[in-house]
Order: sequence, then structure tokens, then C-alpha cells
Amino acid sequence: MEFKILGSVEIHHDGLPCQLTAPKARQTLALLLSRANQLVDTATLIDELWSDEPPRSATTTTQTYIYQIRKMLRRSVGVEQAERILRTQQPGYSLQVSDDELDSKVFERLAEQGRHEAADGNLPG
Repeated sequence: MEFKILGSVEIHHDGLPCQLTAPKARQTLALLLSRANQLVDTATLIDELWSDEPPRSATTTTQTYIYQIRKMLRRSVGVEQAERILRTQQPGYSLQVSDDELDSKVFERLAEQGRHEAADGNLPG
């Protein structure tokens, strides 16, 4: 899978886009991807989605957005793989993504590699 957060948030599997149409579900996905491999508690998600004015149904609605993400992942990679990627852990959720699947991590790695090459004088002429 490819997860992109530099620019618009996108997920691709086998070269095909995985679509989430609901804006708040996409916002939830973006937050989880920006904190890939970390537990993001439900309170943080609610604050991100509604700031100072969460509705009374914020927890349930947040669970619905997580369900939509999980459903999209299941359609794309199957139930078992989806469960490994998006985990429910009290008090929230984590999105498990390897560094080579997330564009921001690939960028960081390549930038660091470029800095080392420049420091060693190995720049292309």
C-alpha cells in the first residue's frame, strides 16, 4: 500500500486509489497518518474534527469515521490485513504503516540520504 500525506491525502493499493468520500473521514485518516504507528486517543480525534464545539454524538460519530476507514481498507486489502493496519487500542486507534509505505517517511529518508551524499562530496555533476 502507498499512503500519501504530502499534498492531498491518498491511499493506493496495487496502483489503484482507495477512496474515502466523507470529508471528516478523510480528516480522521489524515490525522492517523500524520501520527502513523502511534496511538491517537479518541479525545484528540474529536478535538481535531470539531475543535471547541464537538456535538454530543462526537464519540459515536468518530467511531463511524473509523468504521468507514476500516471498511475502505477491507475492500482494498482484505479483512485480516485491514485489521493489522487499523488497530483499535484503548483509548483510541493506531494506523500501522511501514516507513516505505508513507510518502513523508520516504521523503525524510531521501532527504537524509541527500544530506549525507552532499557532506561526503558525492553530488552528481
